[in-house]
Amino acid sequence: MGKAQDKATYSYEMMKKVGIITFHASHNYGSMLQAYALQKTVEALGYNCEIINFRTKRQKKMYRPLPLDPRLLSVLKTIRFPKLAFNDLRKHRLFEEFIHEYLKVTNAEYSNLQQLREANFDYDAYISGSDQIWNTYCYDYDPAYFLDFVKGSAKKIAYAPSMGPRPETDVKTNNDSSIKKYLSFYNALSVREEGTADRIERITGIRPTVCLDPTLLLSREDWYSLTDNVSHIQGDYILLYTPLCDEKLYDKATEIAKKYHLKVVVTLFNHCFRYRNNRCIESYTPVGPKEFLTLIKYSRFVVCKSFHAVVFSLIFSRPFYAVNGMNDNRVNHLLKLTGLENFANYPEKNILDFGPDTFVKAFALLQPAKDKSINFLQDALS
Repeated sequence: MGKAQDKATYSYEMMKKVGIITFHASHNYGSMLQAYALQKTVEALGYNCEIINFRTKRQKKMYRPLPLDPRLLSVLKTIRFPKLAFNDLRKHRLFEEFIHEYLKVTNAEYSNLQQLREANFDYDAYISGSDQIWNTYCYDYDPAYFLDFVKGSAKKIAYAPSMGPRPETDVKTNNDSSIKKYLSFYNALSVREEGTADRIERITGIRPTVCLDPTLLLSREDWYSLTDNVSHIQGDYILLYTPLCDEKLYDKATEIAKKYHLKVVVTLFNHCFRYRNNRCIESYTPVGPKEFLTLIKYSRFVVCKSFHAVVFSLIFSRPFYAVNGMNDNRVNHLLKLTGLENFANYPEKNILDFGPDTFVKAFALLQPAKDKSINFLQDALS
């Protein structure tokens, strides 16, 4: 540790409080877990760190559990499928419990940019990131994630925010002038993948540093410590995860399941509802962030259209199929870093032939990028 430890100690003396703003309360597995990982990393560098509890009304509505959704269709689904509805409520509670137990958030909750401007925070540095907080296409995007509310001389740092899977098309050019203005006030600028770096460079003329997603800064042991010691599912299974329902993805997972005599486990209510007559599919919906990690840990195989599903498949040494992954700016970057580009293709060989060594070696390839990312944070905060 030597110099790095001395540097962290010196930084702690000079700057004691760091505030993070990100999608920490999004009831999305990757969003909440990356917030946890970034906070843990900043604390490990020697800083007091808390997450600004920014939760817009739009975001809360977006993740409202089925029994609490007053829309007619939701009411009818709750009546017709009471078990699924009850489990959706349990899932919501598991996310909220994770925030309470594992995230250090501000006592006050803020729902809009004006409230943040009036809050009188006293942080020495502010970090925006990671996750898709700069994807203006996201339903819960807000200019607050560009730190527009920060006053005074506090440092403004971007750690690995993303503009999403297709930044060249999803982040419209009519946002360029405001984004350029926001970023001109940052002291240190990094993004999560090359595609976002390209887009920022086109907007500002400045090439940001590309850093790893915070989930990749923690050790494999750190993540294992959050999982349960027994599987939630009886028997062997494929975990299928995609935030957006994709019929072809379900067809492919079913094909793989039949080939290897496995079942497919899905976690999202709407997907369970839509594919309830598929005999290969088993629903398990009361799944918060910790349960999601456990499901990946004990799966035989993961089929996904999700950046963080790929991340945790790698961490837990699970074979995976990242469907159309090379067309996703975020997944493409990670697979290239780890030499796992072939996992974006349908597996031609026996999927069970991929042992843990394949993924342990791939994870080790991230060490230079991990060192670079932590050094960026150290330098930005010092």
